[in-house]
Amino acid sequence: MLVIGDYNTGILAKGFNRYGCEDMLRMDPLNHLFQVYKKANEQNTICPTFKDEAKLYFKKMEEGDVESLALWKRLRDLSLKEMEATYKRLNIHFDEIHGEAMYANSVEEVYNALLKQGIASCQEDGSIDAVIDDKGDKIDKAILRKSDGTSLYLSRDLAAAIDRQKKYHFDSLYYVVDSTQRQHFKHLIHILQAMGYSWASDLHHVPFGRILNFNTRKGNVVFLHDILDEAQDRTKESMKNSPTTKVTDNFEEVADILGISSLIINDFSVKRKRDYPFDWDKVLNMKGNSGITLQYCNARLNNIKENCGVDLSLSCEFACLTEPEAISLIQHLARFDEVIYQSYTELEPCVLVHYLFTLRREVGRAIKVLNVKGSSLYVAKARLLLFHTAHLVFQKSLQLLGITPLNKM
Repeated sequence: MLVIGDYNTGILAKGFNRYGCEDMLRMDPLNHLFQVYKKANEQNTICPTFKDEAKLYFKKMEEGDVESLALWKRLRDLSLKEMEATYKRLNIHFDEIHGEAMYANSVEEVYNALLKQGIASCQEDGSIDAVIDDKGDKIDKAILRKSDGTSLYLSRDLAAAIDRQKKYHFDSLYYVVDSTQRQHFKHLIHILQAMGYSWASDLHHVPFGRILNFNTRKGNVVFLHDILDEAQDRTKESMKNSPTTKVTDNFEEVADILGISSLIINDFSVKRKRDYPFDWDKVLNMKGNSGITLQYCNARLNNIKENCGVDLSLSCEFACLTEPEAISLIQHLARFDEVIYQSYTELEPCVLVHYLFTLRREVGRAIKVLNVKGSSLYVAKARLLLFHTAHLVFQKSLQLLGITPLNKM
């Protein structure tokens, strides 16, 4: 499920009325809306009148004003269309797409329940607050409704969580959101528990760190499609300059897959909660640990299978695999199940990525000494099955990480 933040304080909509251009919106929706938002946000900071007008716009949206909602929906749909194109390029598909706006009409029920249970209180200015007492450690105040009657992120998330439990009866619900939202989800879970929902303990915030020093050739403002484009362009340059490049027919597609592979592996190689600096040279490394070298190893294993001249057989004489390189590779392959389990239970893709880095080195050492072509048939068959197993593990691992395995490159 993809959940988009499609509700704001009216800054973008008010800004578009003032700074928007229909032609630019059609040509490049995301970039134009970002530029509009930058200008509008500046005005929101320095101009009290603009700020008040933006708040009023949002209030009209929540009250169901047709004209206000029509502009909001148009900007939302254009943005979502651009996002879906990028997700498709990454081979990411969502069963459902939800937005905060879905729950704008449900927050009143939440307010009433919280007030009735004494969990929240209505202030003199019309705002609604909840007091969060974290078992005596710390007392926080969470604002659920602003003084003008409009809802907030927390109140909409409360309504969303209640609705999702009714619809899906989930065993666990994971919010994959960056680390800066830790306090928000702490408040969310605490309030739901105070409301008597036993399933609130099944909600989990899965935080991730931020990428530092991130910029592209187009500038410091980073859009995902720009990152993917630049990764593809840089990969094409490297492939053209590499004497080992064999791809000709689908050069563009392979370069795109390699670029995406490199970005995913670079991100997943770091512990999930860690912030890390971004470095294009590290991302597109052709020799060390990177998405490109993992794909190269996968393609190399496939090449052995296709060109060794030996038929694959599942019935082999494994006793002949006595070389230290063979034994070391077998031992590493035997760890695959435990690595998958650890990565899953800890919600840490880096466990699997570092397993693959080691597997690449083990395969490289084994290939140097375990010749398939030219060996006696029973030895060749055993070695081929070993490399076939390594290839299967490589392919399955890459797929689990959201990467399309390349058998030729």
